[in-house]
Amino acid sequence: MSCELQEASKHDHVLEVSARLPHLRVAVEEDLRERGLVRERVLACLARLLDLGCFRIGAPPTAATTRRTA
Repeated sequence: MSCELQEASKHDHVLEVSARLPHLRVAVEEDLRERGLVRERVLACLARLLDLGCFRIGAPPTAATTRRTA
């Protein structure tokens, strides 16, 4: 796959994910209201932390070259 095609595919995927974010955020909010450590609440917590930017998704080499300084 060419770089241009790969970048276009990545861009399309980002648009798909961004279109689903509002629904995901509502579902996360609902699941976080649950009590105890039920599966849905734990997964919602993980999704919230990813959404807030507490963890970076990506391959280790990419993360190393784009690491933020604190």
